[in-house]
Amino acid sequence: MFGFFTDFIQKSQDIKPSDLKDFCYLESLFWLNRFDDYLEKLNSIDKENRKLFILCFKLFALDYIPSFYSKNFLNSESYDYEIESKKLLKDFYEVIDFRLDQKFTYLPFVMFDIFVYVLQISKTLFENHKLSFSEYINLKLNVMQKINQIETDYNDLTNNNQIWSALFYNKIADVYSYYEEFSHKTIMYYEKSLSAKLNIFALHGLVDILYDKDKKDEAWKYILNFEKSLNKNLYCDLAIENIEKTEFYDFFDLKSRFSTYQSLQDEMNNYMKAIELIEAMPHQTIVETYPIYNLGLLLSKKEKKYCLAEKTFKRSLELLEKATGIDIKQLDNKNFVFFLNDFQDYLYEICNCQIELKKQEDYKNTLTKLENIKYKLDYVEYRNERASIDYDIALLESKINTKNNNYDNLIQRIEKTLKENEDFLSEEQKSDLTARLAYSYFQTDNINKYNELINEAIALNPQNEIILKIATPNTHKYFLSKDHLKNFYKSFLYGAPFLVLFLLFVCVGLYTHASLGYKTLTECL
Repeated sequence: MFGFFTDFIQKSQDIKPSDLKDFCYLESLFWLNRFDDYLEKLNSIDKENRKLFILCFKLFALDYIPSFYSKNFLNSESYDYEIESKKLLKDFYEVIDFRLDQKFTYLPFVMFDIFVYVLQISKTLFENHKLSFSEYINLKLNVMQKINQIETDYNDLTNNNQIWSALFYNKIADVYSYYEEFSHKTIMYYEKSLSAKLNIFALHGLVDILYDKDKKDEAWKYILNFEKSLNKNLYCDLAIENIEKTEFYDFFDLKSRFSTYQSLQDEMNNYMKAIELIEAMPHQTIVETYPIYNLGLLLSKKEKKYCLAEKTFKRSLELLEKATGIDIKQLDNKNFVFFLNDFQDYLYEICNCQIELKKQEDYKNTLTKLENIKYKLDYVEYRNERASIDYDIALLESKINTKNNNYDNLIQRIEKTLKENEDFLSEEQKSDLTARLAYSYFQTDNINKYNELINEAIALNPQNEIILKIATPNTHKYFLSKDHLKNFYKSFLYGAPFLVLFLLFVCVGLYTHASLGYKTLTECL
């Protein structure tokens, strides 16, 4: 319940046999990414029930570590994500009406996990135009109906065992988290799980959803209360120093998000604890690349340690390639479109660091990789994705041109991007590029064009932080870089009324005081 998985495995022989013990043993192997041991342990499970476990693991493996899936279930080094996912969805429809045998109390946990992976895979297929809207909605409705049935069937059991109840409600909440319209129920079930028995899984889920809803104060209090409860031995015989030794690395990754509630060193320490656990695992999934990536962001954005950040980003990319079985240098694998966002983000940040380090040959090679990805995408089917990559490339090339004072090239590049992707960029992206274009015209002394474009950027997105940074030189360096953070919301945005008034004031004095008011923004880039 607190992520001491190895301890549980070692001491499990002292626990009397039960379905709950078997399930927790398997879960411990799973959370440690000991997937080979997990599959071997499944041989001891009832044959009929084993089918559910195998389907559950297949769904997980295909989406999070497809290289392991292809090796163990296809006996091959290659796989077709679309074909395999649709096969598994077909298998899912064959078991969804399966009436769970209440004699085996672990079955609802397995079924809830299946729901989670099915919802994730179907979402991926739908977003990549491989699943129709009607099929996607029908699947979500079927899952919802099954949840209600299972909850009714197992209602009596939730009153008899605190640990069972805590896990039961936590798993239901995980499923509900895929239904935005039921976010209140997600929170309710995570709270019911914590009320039944304090556990690190429900804490993570609850804090995660509160953070996403921008309720950071409330989320941070849950973490503090969790630690205080353990420290006071209210729920178990653990002490607070022990929870820092949990093997549930998500706990540390979660804490590291709350940068305003802890020192930079504490934030760094939490990332390092998570990564130490990740590197010790026998297998790393796509999810394990995220804390490493986020550490890279901290190193590059806050610490300005670009050399170390580049190595960190490269490590996350290396693990991503290994988990997916995709070589970004070759790109002869059509599966990369299903993992596009991660590859795109990692390459962007690597290139950004290389630009800061003035590694010209390296950043040119990385830009070429981004270009190759863009051109591998079908022009019609993936037009939005192509525009997104083009937007990233424009930001990176803008930074290069700014550092080299090539404002004419910068203007041409941004205008070309805006023109070619007019119908596919978001208002926020257009606003960002337009603001950068305005800055470039200012640097070429075209003040009228600057004013025109600044107003256009404001109209596109009144809350654009880039505009405020342009209007207040010497306060923000590197504003031509893009911020990414896995599972993170953007930082606080200034209100539109204040921003407009402020910019009007700046624009009035701009023409006569240009030499004083806009010292050299070049150094900010």
